[in-house]
Amino acid sequence: MQKNVEIEMKLVIGKKDLKTLLASELFQEVVRNESKGLHHLVSTYYDTGDMVLKKAGIAYRVRDKGDGAFEATVKTAQKSSSGLSQRLELNLPLTEAQPVLEGFGALGLGYELTELAPEGVEPLFTVEVDRTTYILDLPGAVVEMALDQGKITSPRQKKAKDVIAEVELELLEGELAPLLRFVADITTVVPVFVEKRSKFARGLALLGIASDVRPAKVKVDMQANVRQQMLELVQQRGDVLLLLQNELLQTVEPAKVADLQKQLLYLQSYLALGAELAATPQLDVARAVAAEIATLAEKYHTLAELGKIWRKILLRGSDILDNNVLGKKIAQEELAAKKNLQEMAQKGKLSQVVYQAVCWLAVQTWQNEEYLEMASLARCKLKSWQEAAEEADEPKVVLNCLQYVYCLSRTLPGKAYSKIADEAKKSRRKQQELVDTEAMLQLMQDFTHGSNSRILTRDAGVIMGWLWAAK
Repeated sequence: MQKNVEIEMKLVIGKKDLKTLLASELFQEVVRNESKGLHHLVSTYYDTGDMVLKKAGIAYRVRDKGDGAFEATVKTAQKSSSGLSQRLELNLPLTEAQPVLEGFGALGLGYELTELAPEGVEPLFTVEVDRTTYILDLPGAVVEMALDQGKITSPRQKKAKDVIAEVELELLEGELAPLLRFVADITTVVPVFVEKRSKFARGLALLGIASDVRPAKVKVDMQANVRQQMLELVQQRGDVLLLLQNELLQTVEPAKVADLQKQLLYLQSYLALGAELAATPQLDVARAVAAEIATLAEKYHTLAELGKIWRKILLRGSDILDNNVLGKKIAQEELAAKKNLQEMAQKGKLSQVVYQAVCWLAVQTWQNEEYLEMASLARCKLKSWQEAAEEADEPKVVLNCLQYVYCLSRTLPGKAYSKIADEAKKSRRKQQELVDTEAMLQLMQDFTHGSNSRILTRDAGVIMGWLWAAK
């Protein structure tokens, strides 16, 4: 019998990239000699017809370990963020692969499953995987790395299945920080993606049942430890960014890019808040890659806005502007911008930002952090950004400062911060218009530089005149 809190990181890494990772110096330096294990696992999940166990926050499975051993497991509702899950796991050895509902009370559940399901349980779905495991000896922790390849099937949906291809890193001994550092290092070697759903949640989805996993909400405590508060905020935004990355792998569209810009701004404001207190290589990487992604998103946004303006002009002067050279150029550049954003997602750049930022906040304590409160640090930083916005001459610098003021003050509780956010919102709208106009004018200059097309030059002149008039 075993009781423990399971702490694991669930990642998705492509087959070719996984081979690269296993051959990398990063992996070879920490893998324990002769620790490789091969397992065929068949896990069947059970519940009652009306899903009473799920309603109680319990996932119950019976596993055939493939070596003559069997085990029943109860997992409670999980706390999950940025691919990291923490939940109570209770394991009960069995003599055969049949559900047993008694024995978990003594393990720490506090009651027996028979109290919830007096008439027994029935199979929901089965997860069958071939698992390759390694033991990793990290500085300060021992981690099991499991590579799972398999499928989820159900007797209730015989034609449906979900393919399993994921990497699990489970903390066996030691501290969480080394695991987070290792994952952050992985993102610099190969593209990493996140599957937030557990196998239980994916099996439920196969049956058309919602898993009831709610996104984490952070309530900022202004008197609490700054680093811990920032860690929760970064993880919250990181969850959204990681899901956005998965969506951008499929398609790039204005609404998703706008959300990407929004979430990046919030994350960047949090990183800027603590940058002066604890500069580390992880922070430098997170900020640099976030800025790189923001630049790609800004160019796509500029091209999309430029396209809207040009189409509006065409509606008014279609007889004169009959050869739409500029429209084709804008469409071509917008397609290239989409491709760049999708390549960014394929390289797992957002994973790199999120895990480097989490590592920066989780791995080491800050000097004198016990005396730092969010209230005092936030007031100081907001004032500094406001003063920088007033003193700056370049619209983009002013806009960046106002963006940070808005995002941070919107995050913090209290009417005073809401007022600051409202004022920043009004000011940043004007600055955004100036920055957008300057970016579009610059694009027009780039389009016509070195071009021999008179029509393109004419069209660029028309739209530049429109932009200057608006400015």
